[in-house]
Amino acid sequence: MVKECIWEKKFGLKKKSTEKGKGKKIFGLEKKPTEKKNKKKIQKNKNIWGGTKRKIGLKKETEKEKERKIKINSKEKEKKNWEKNKDKERNRFKKKDQKK
Repeated sequence: MVKECIWEKKFGLKKKSTEKGKGKKIFGLEKKPTEKKNKKKIQKNKNIWGGTKRKIGLKKETEKEKERKIKINSKEKEKKNWEKNKDKERNRFKKKDQKK
């Protein structure tokens, strides 16, 4: 097959398309076939009521990540409790001083 292309307009040459998968030779240079990037496939799952849900390939949480989240949450809770208790103790000492 002979295809018309930019090369024909510029140089008066005709470029022949080679077989699929093989590189194209232009002026002695080899062009490798372009590879398509693998995009994440969006799966459409039909809903019971006729709608569609879109699912993108999500990573499943590993056990280590779950443990990290639990640790972070527990630390935040401890900080909040510590701040509350600190205020309570201050108030308690203030009341004692006022009574005296």
